[in-house]
Amino acid sequence: KLICFCPSSACIVPILQAHLRSVNVALLWSVASGWVASDCLQRPQPCASFPISCLMLFKCVTLMLSSIVVVLGASHVVLMTYHKTGHDASILLQSNIHAQLNMTAHVKKRCCLCEELSCPESRDDAHVMRWAAPELVLRPQLVPRCYAVVHMVRDPARWALSLFDYHRQSPTPEQWVLHYRPSCSSTLVESALNMSQELLGGIQALCHRLVQPNISFYDHLTTLPEFDGLRLAAVLNILGLKDGSRMGDVPRSAANAQVLQRSRVAVINVFMDDLILQQDRVITDIASFVLNATMVETGLNATDVETVKVRLSSFMIKSQTANILRKSRPAGTTSHITTSARSAEEKQNLTAMLYKDQVLGPSFMLWWSIINATAQPY
Repeated sequence: KLICFCPSSACIVPILQAHLRSVNVALLWSVASGWVASDCLQRPQPCASFPISCLMLFKCVTLMLSSIVVVLGASHVVLMTYHKTGHDASILLQSNIHAQLNMTAHVKKRCCLCEELSCPESRDDAHVMRWAAPELVLRPQLVPRCYAVVHMVRDPARWALSLFDYHRQSPTPEQWVLHYRPSCSSTLVESALNMSQELLGGIQALCHRLVQPNISFYDHLTTLPEFDGLRLAAVLNILGLKDGSRMGDVPRSAANAQVLQRSRVAVINVFMDDLILQQDRVITDIASFVLNATMVETGLNATDVETVKVRLSSFMIKSQTANILRKSRPAGTTSHITTSARSAEEKQNLTAMLYKDQVLGPSFMLWWSIINATAQPY
């Protein structure tokens, strides 16, 4: 919701409607009798009844758009996830946000690229959505500002280690790895990461050195020397996993971060390793972000927000704790959280080796530069 303060603001309504993407816009303007509220969604009074000079109009619009007295509120909460990054956690977060804030649960698939992202017409239409690996860079339009996005990402080296450990288990948890033949081509990586042709060529050359013809992804992971298998997991998370991929989740997440920044929506980047290692702090941050972003839509005042935040955080922490225990099964069984079986020192050594790799290291740092540059305060 956008609240603007300005004299004779009925003349400004059409301009705001033409330039702002928020659905609900409330305008307050000063008159002799005090403050009067008007809903911008209704037809404003003709400007003739409110004489205003071009200079006053310019100053008024500048004041409104400078965010000096602007309060934005989102209607949709989007939990954006990727493969091995946020799937299960997003289910738990969605369930708790739905229960505590009475927002309708909804799931979007990546294939819904042509579906228009629209703002709800009423509070009853507000959703908390799980959106799996969208490719926003392919969308012709920006994301509406009624969306508040919890963007679940991961250190690219830790991401590769998680992929490697998870998919090389026996029996493998996901059958597609038994049939997928790795490919070293990609159509969108260069543009998504603004990557130089030299760096992309180095990644593809490394891929060709590691990939053997007519061998499944699973066979690669289980037969290659450990560090080569780990490098292959990192390479394919850049070029693309599964048949027909235009890019992997590393460039996809970076490209999405850039689109979200251009869309000027509220965003919080949640790093999955932090969610595991610093669970209480990260979940409290998520709860604060969701409530601050949706405070106007949920009708909560500051005191209510703090009360609900404590309750929402408590429920989410309990759910996530139980989920981690459930997924971390004893050795010898298929587990969803696999890198926990490695010591912290071993994980640190392997990820450090990836960063020292002459091809993968620069790619990872490019990803970090984009994610850090697009991080927005909340």
